[in-house]
Amino acid sequence: MVKRAQGRTIVVSSSQSPPSPLILGLDCSSATIGWGLVALNLEPVLYAHGHIKPLKPTHELLERLDDVYNKISDLCNELQPTHISIEDIFLFMKNKSQANTITILASFNRVCALAAYRKTHNVTFYSVHEIRKLIKTGNDLKDKIGKEDMPVIIRNNLEQSFETMINKRGNIAKETFDESDGIAAAWAHAINLRG
Repeated sequence: MVKRAQGRTIVVSSSQSPPSPLILGLDCSSATIGWGLVALNLEPVLYAHGHIKPLKPTHELLERLDDVYNKISDLCNELQPTHISIEDIFLFMKNKSQANTITILASFNRVCALAAYRKTHNVTFYSVHEIRKLIKTGNDLKDKIGKEDMPVIIRNNLEQSFETMINKRGNIAKETFDESDGIAAAWAHAINLRG
């Protein structure tokens, strides 16, 4: 089932109601917030995924942050997660580590975390390295995992129906990687909870 509402796409992967714990993973940025909803029964199961588009940089920063806060609050109200897993920001990003960039990314990351916290009171941050290590170990993967590998890993190990979005130029759309990173954050937390 696919639903489109309020600038985001929701793809529900299973027709059954998800069990608890229900983990919402978020990959937060100022351009796109990818998310995935993973339930943990005996094994992690992907129930929904999508992305949220914040307001464009032509708007004032506080207006953009308020918009994101409301969209994450609405998403939590709709999906009713019991846990939130957020990919934390890097303090240094090669070729992107300007103070202004880090400040904006940190602002979006923490506003998303605050909105989620107010709904669940259960937020965990993971570095991208921790997320990939948990997924690699939890699925006996041998090779190093890169951002571009995650959609295929999700298809092969979590949900076969996870689709790659294609942009107007015929390339893989950036939103595919944002969604797969949000799914990966939830999946890693499920693996961590399972122990």
